[in-house]
Amino acid sequence: MSTPQITPLQAWLDRKNMTANSLSNLLNIPRETIQSLARGEADRISLNYLASIADATKLSLEAIIETDKQVDCKIDDEEILPELHGGHPAIDQMLRCIEEHLHQHTESEIGKYTSPDFTCSGETYQRALLTQRSMNFQQMSDSNQNNDDSVTNTFLRATWMTLDGELIEDCKVIFCHWLTTSVDPHGTVTKNYTTTFFRLTKSTSELAEKELPQIDRWWWRIPTEFPQPQI
Repeated sequence: MSTPQITPLQAWLDRKNMTANSLSNLLNIPRETIQSLARGEADRISLNYLASIADATKLSLEAIIETDKQVDCKIDDEEILPELHGGHPAIDQMLRCIEEHLHQHTESEIGKYTSPDFTCSGETYQRALLTQRSMNFQQMSDSNQNNDDSVTNTFLRATWMTLDGELIEDCKVIFCHWLTTSVDPHGTVTKNYTTTFFRLTKSTSELAEKELPQIDRWWWRIPTEFPQPQI
């Protein structure tokens, strides 16, 4: 029996456990457009839609619009599922874990990536806790889970902060950009771009084989001065 042939976009949706409809809602793009592209049957597609899909999935435009050359469904195929731009498999796995579990009741899963000296700070925490400028991991988790919203995090991009001309593999601070979509119990949808900085205890050049990265400093904010995503 031959391996099923699917488009790169459908492979990406499968990897993320998403449907064409969920990606449509996330990007505010007609679901018929996503469905057609995922099936490899699209004819005329807005360039703005294509750009939004490419930015969210990190697939090339060629991969998204390809209709006559489909690809084998291989979950670990880098051509189908590009790295999250962490530049190291362990970093990408850490980012995927945060993407999946942040603001969820499974947030304790992230704990394996935090050092004993972990602290987190953010604008909201500082307004609410004037005498406590940072939180440990347990306090951060308790604060994030103190709501009944359904939250979906979508990783957008990561950039290493190179200081004084250091090599990327020697960096310990990584900047990440996310799209967070929340749905409250009444069905109200809220979307925000979120920026985070993670400082690691070791650079990727110092990580031993199979060693997990450890975050000792986490800082986040919602950049309200930037245009926010449309509902």
